[in-house]
Amino acid sequence: MIAGTGISAATLGSGALRNTLIAWAKSDTLSLACIKVAKSVNFPAEMVLLYGLYTTALLTLVYIPTFIAFQSKGREICGSTYPKPSFNSDASDSWVNWYSNQKKVEELLKLQLGATDSLKTGISILAPLAGSAISLLLGSK
Repeated sequence: MIAGTGISAATLGSGALRNTLIAWAKSDTLSLACIKVAKSVNFPAEMVLLYGLYTTALLTLVYIPTFIAFQSKGREICGSTYPKPSFNSDASDSWVNWYSNQKKVEELLKLQLGATDSLKTGISILAPLAGSAISLLLGSK
């Protein structure tokens, strides 16, 4: 979530920079040299969107393997912490206790959530792309 927030702030900043350069190029109060520099900068709106898309894709490529590894390790911890009782066991209490303990550990580690179920994760992954779109919308007239 922190990475998504940081990347979205950088994307919003690049959109703000683009809007500043465009306004600077149209300004009458700056010196002629500054205006020429601002007009020579080629910073199309698509570049901000591409930057947001690129950083979103990078964040997704990092998040998905990490999420899968976390899920795998969490299930391994559950299995080693509370091994299944033997099938020969006559006591149904041992199965009830095992199931209850398994569910508690799964809830603690949030193993029941899928990658798309986590709203915070989805927002942080899509934040750079949304940030680039917002910065372009705020700058357009």
